[in-house]
Amino acid sequence: MRTQHYQAQLSEAFGRCLVSLKLAQADEELLAGPANDLVAYKDSGGLWRMGHEYLGGVFRERTKSSKLAARIEARARGDLVEVKVHSELGGKPFVRWLWFRPNSPIIRMRLIGAAAHRRTITCRFPTTLHADRLAMDVPGGVVIRPGRKLYDLDSSACPSRTCIHI
Repeated sequence: MRTQHYQAQLSEAFGRCLVSLKLAQADEELLAGPANDLVAYKDSGGLWRMGHEYLGGVFRERTKSSKLAARIEARARGDLVEVKVHSELGGKPFVRWLWFRPNSPIIRMRLIGAAAHRRTITCRFPTTLHADRLAMDVPGGVVIRPGRKLYDLDSSACPSRTCIHI
């Protein structure tokens, strides 16, 4: 897909995930790996309670759509190109839509599906970009928060390399 704003490429070899995204006037790759990639995690529960991690439970990557076959449908509707990707994770069907408009820098996306029992599904979109804040559209407005947690460990307080900086 090529528009006046970007070039995007999906790959059959990677489950119809986006494998390249570049601005129209630049040759710099914006993706750090397959994007719009569904990842299934084995989730036994017991890892989080009220936002605090504690011992116990399992949360481990099991499979991802970029490793599996997928069926794709693409069609033009007016000035819109709609791409529909049908895939399956853990025996459950998922549909990912991508909408491209030639006069817009925005790629719209939608996902429909339900995770299998004891599975959590995420949609991975790894980029080479670095953000200093996160924004989310919510009913009634937009929530903006720093790109880091509200706390940070001071590296001088941790002489060994075993500290985790959040």
